[in-house]
Amino acid sequence: FNVRFSDAITSVIKDEAANITLEISPHPVLATSIRECYELTNQQQSAPLILSTLKGKENKQITLLTSLAQLTTSSHVW
Repeated sequence: FNVRFSDAITSVIKDEAANITLEISPHPVLATSIRECYELTNQQQSAPLILSTLKGKENKQITLLTSLAQLTTSSHVW
């Protein structure tokens, strides 16, 4: 069973013109790979907004609220 992460993310970027990603996990392990997929598609006019809900040992509440604040105050359409 192979996971085709790059193919899946690239498909979402192309089909949905997505430029915001919210990684829901205990640690942002996919952010770099997601950013690389955006760079490979070359379709984005502006840099994507890649947010995390949790970051390892950082304060969980502050991390989540900071990401939500970035989401609501960004110029990205969601």
